[in-house]
This record gives sequence, C-alpha cells and structure tokens, in this order.
Amino acid sequence: MNMKIKYIFLILLCISFYVNVYGTAQMEDELKWKGRTHYISTNPLEDYWADTASRPKFVLQKSFPFFGDVYWTNNWRGYKANYVIEDSRLYLTRIKGWIGNHRAKVSRLFPDDFKEGKVFCKWYTGVLRIRKGKVLKYIHMGYMASTSSELCSVHQ
Repeated sequence: MNMKIKYIFLILLCISFYVNVYGTAQMEDELKWKGRTHYISTNPLEDYWADTASRPKFVLQKSFPFFGDVYWTNNWRGYKANYVIEDSRLYLTRIKGWIGNHRAKVSRLFPDDFKEGKVFCKWYTGVLRIRKGKVLKYIHMGYMASTSSELCSVHQ
C-alpha cells in the first residue's frame, strides 16, 4: 500500500476516536394518569430485575427463521411496558415483547401478583419522568431529548 494512503488511513482512524458516538433514542414506556396517556422516560420494571440473572431475555419482535432474534436499536430492553396510576399507586398493565417463542404477558411474569388485569409495582419507589410539551432539544441517545417535563413521585 502506498505510504500516502497509509497516512490518510491512520489520520482518519485517529479522528474517528474523537468523534462523539451517539446511541439511538429509546422507546418510552406508557403511563395512563389523570385520564391521559403519557410517555415516561423511566423504566420501573428494570428495578424489579435489579438482579440481572433473574431477568428474562426479551425481544420486541418474534424471531425470524434463519435470522435469529430481532433487536431494535430504539429498544435495548426488548419490551415496551404500559402502566397506570390508580389511587396514587403504580400498576403494570401490559408488556409488549417476546420471551423465546411466547408473547410476554404480565400474567405469566407475575402469576401470584396478577389481579384484575394488573400488577401492583411494589418494587418501585421514585420519580417517573413524564415527557410533556414539545421537544426543546433532540439528542439521539437514550432519554436525553429535552422537553418541558412533569415529574410524578411514586412512594409505595
């Protein structure tokens, strides 16, 4: 290889280490609260699986023959959860995703705690960050886009 090409390649390689690397903005979970559907930049279900050994391997879409599991870069958790706040308590109502060849279902994941179509999120205490209003600054990484937001404290 020509020396000039080697130097150009080396310079480009060095520059690539100094360029900001951006991940993909993540799909938010949904929360029904005060009669409206909100998008939350908090993942309460992840607190339940603080011990990662017990966490099921979720994928958002069922595996395809010859391709294996399908992962979406906008959802590294592999699921989308739906919650509701009733009587100042947070409940998990739905999980969209797959575990192996089966749809993820709240009733299967929490068979002892599943009552009236929901599970009380007794493991979660904290703040739910609700995206509200227009996007003030979009950052293509995680939940880092800036919006005017509303905080909802959950103390259970």
